[in-house]
Amino acid sequence: MGKRFKSGICAYCGAPGSTADHVFARSFFPETLRDDLPQVAACAPCNSEKSKIEHYLATILPFAGNHPLSAPMLEQQVPRRLAKNKKLHRELAEGQVGVRWTESETEQSSFGIPYDHDRLLDYLRYVAKGLARAHWDITVPQHYAVSTGLVTAGQDAILRNLFVGRSAGYARGNLGDGLILYEGQQAIDDPSLTMWRFLLYGGLIFSDNDAVLDIPRDLWAITAKKPMPGLPHRRAADDQS
Repeated sequence: MGKRFKSGICAYCGAPGSTADHVFARSFFPETLRDDLPQVAACAPCNSEKSKIEHYLATILPFAGNHPLSAPMLEQQVPRRLAKNKKLHRELAEGQVGVRWTESETEQSSFGIPYDHDRLLDYLRYVAKGLARAHWDITVPQHYAVSTGLVTAGQDAILRNLFVGRSAGYARGNLGDGLILYEGQQAIDDPSLTMWRFLLYGGLIFSDNDAVLDIPRDLWAITAKKPMPGLPHRRAADDQS
């Protein structure tokens, strides 16, 4: 662990940091593509809670990914993780359903597995704060809301237009040969007002029962004094009450 992380404060809650944390877990990537991942200082409790979500998502995301590396990871890494987590293995096996969708006027079919969408949204809340620290050296205040999730087509158009406007800071990343892409902006008048757009594993496919609902391209995270309308949100102060 580097000295700069020992002496820093936790990027996620503002407590004294005790360890270095990869904003995106190394387990999200093949072993040959784990260099140069952004890191920040973290306290032990935040590092532990975030790690629990990462263990879950590292198993689930390859099932839902469209990136060319999703299939090799599904074949090589996921079985090892499921072998260590019999409960999750059983839940996924018992919850499989048939899914179908139309792509290029051709009906496609496959199978779907259950997953906890709230865990993904909670994870993006950590990531938004972590990237704000990694790129701009700021700690998002605890009373700020962190809104995360999918948006409507209209909201997506509005948010995308904001990326062409003036900002105090701009950041982007291409991790794991495109397994995770992101870009973010920082507001001019409020350094802790940030907006992030993510493409995970080439775009995740979400389904409901036997019909695919959506193949979204982007997930969003916004740190701000007030929640983003239409997006689930959480404040750290809410967790402490």
